[in-house]
Amino acid sequence: MNFCNSFDPSQFHSVIISEGILAIALVKKFHKVRLAKPVRGAQSPCASQTSNLSMNPNNWFTVFLFCVIATLLSVSYGWLVKKEKLPFRSVMAFNNAQCQFIRIWANVAGLLGVIIPVVIWIVFWNEPIVRVFFSCYLLAVVVQLGSEIGFSRTLCKSVVVIIGTLYTGFRIWQLWSELHSFTYPQPWLALLWLVFLFWVANMIMLTTMAIPSIFPESDGYSLGREETD
Repeated sequence: MNFCNSFDPSQFHSVIISEGILAIALVKKFHKVRLAKPVRGAQSPCASQTSNLSMNPNNWFTVFLFCVIATLLSVSYGWLVKKEKLPFRSVMAFNNAQCQFIRIWANVAGLLGVIIPVVIWIVFWNEPIVRVFFSCYLLAVVVQLGSEIGFSRTLCKSVVVIIGTLYTGFRIWQLWSELHSFTYPQPWLALLWLVFLFWVANMIMLTTMAIPSIFPESDGYSLGREETD
């Protein structure tokens, strides 16, 4: 099989960061926009933050704790693979078609995973529940990108698959919780469901394409290093 050995995770990160900068530009340009009025019947922010705190992914403590755990797991994986102590590839074994798909997917991720959430964040800035949720959401995005950029350069490139899987799972939990915590009017509810479904699709992509790409070759591989004739 013809593998795309030139795939660099920084190509993915540069797209996300550039679209994130575009989203920040939207904040500056539309900071005087008429914000959405409070929605009647929405859950109170105090109830959202204090009730069942341990099961709420959209508070600062939970996000901080998750980021710490995800960072420790990612560093452990990256270091063990770099030292050839784990039987995983240090780079993703994507073929040319998969590389092209990942480049397109990165643009979709920037639009649905960053720009749309920032727009909703701006529109509903006056709603404490929504403001806290998207602040936590975007904080996790920033930490994920920083971890992927730093660890893929210092440890191994395949660590981005582990980081992406961990943060995608957490993000799905965040969105699912938010969809049941606040009454969004249309079309914002539909957009938030679109973001949720995208991250579900991203998890499917990771488990069916990205994770298998870091599995070792079955022949001639022993735990810790590849065997040579």
